[in-house]
Amino acid sequence: MRNLKVNKEVLGILILVGILGAFSRYDISQAYGESCNGPGNCPEKGRAVTDSTGRYCGTCNPSCENPPGGDQKVCGQCSCFGGGGGGYEYPYEYQYQYQTPYTYQYQYQYQYQYQYQYQYQYQYQYQTPIPPFNYSLSNSGNTSVTKTSGNAFGQNTITKTYIAGNSTPATIISVSGVPSGVTYSITNNSCTPTCASVITFTVSSSAPVGTHSITVTSQPLGRTTQFNLIITGSSITVSCSASPSPGLLGQNVTWTGVITGGIAPYTYSWSGTNIPTSPAPATNPYIKSYNTVGQKTATLTVRDSDNTLGLCSSGGGGSVGTVYINFDPNFQEF
Repeated sequence: MRNLKVNKEVLGILILVGILGAFSRYDISQAYGESCNGPGNCPEKGRAVTDSTGRYCGTCNPSCENPPGGDQKVCGQCSCFGGGGGGYEYPYEYQYQYQTPYTYQYQYQYQYQYQYQYQYQYQYQYQTPIPPFNYSLSNSGNTSVTKTSGNAFGQNTITKTYIAGNSTPATIISVSGVPSGVTYSITNNSCTPTCASVITFTVSSSAPVGTHSITVTSQPLGRTTQFNLIITGSSITVSCSASPSPGLLGQNVTWTGVITGGIAPYTYSWSGTNIPTSPAPATNPYIKSYNTVGQKTATLTVRDSDNTLGLCSSGGGGSVGTVYINFDPNFQEF
């Protein structure tokens, strides 16, 4: 390197500048070429400025230059010292001003409006579950029918009583235990409880007397009810008479029984004065002759097909047959 001449006044400045230069990006190298006439008066072709590696960065010039490498350089003031082909440059500071060339303004406006209207009207009314349909079946009691020579009638009322559940029609499906000679009909059979059905029994003269258990069954649910159908025979009234009356000894007297009630056919049995008992006469009318004078009586016992008994006597409800037998002057007893 070349020997340098430095004034004392300048030395202090150089030391200070040197210290500052230690913090600079670029250093001042040895001046080449032309001389300077004092600080800030660099010639047009000033001193060369290199960085610390010796790479050329530009000339000593107050203007801004872009050195090789792409860094942007803002030049400070350049001063030259010395003369006659020699001298020093104090380093100037390079100030880097970095301004991001990209300005990004991000504005995100998000307006979210969610309107949710939910209206649910729920009305719950608790109800006790409806029980199954139920009803009961009953009757009006025993039915009694007295037979006649024709048809006799009797009725029984069957009541269907509501108990629970949804009402449903109930129907009588059977009437059991009905004896022969008896028929029946049902009115208002299928009806919704509470209601009543009526059974009408038609009892013919051939129906057996006695007590008959009747069972009535209805559906749904197979409900039953029982009662007795009591059939009695027709009462018999018997009246007896003799003809002729009075009678005469040895004359035929005709005894006739008149029967009211009962059910034919009938059976007869005569008894009375001078009437044989074994066997007893069993015809009606009955013919008898007497060989003694005086009052004669006759009683007729009648049984009908139901074994109903009738008598032509005070006990049987009829009058006892009587006849008076007189003496016949023409009668000759041999």
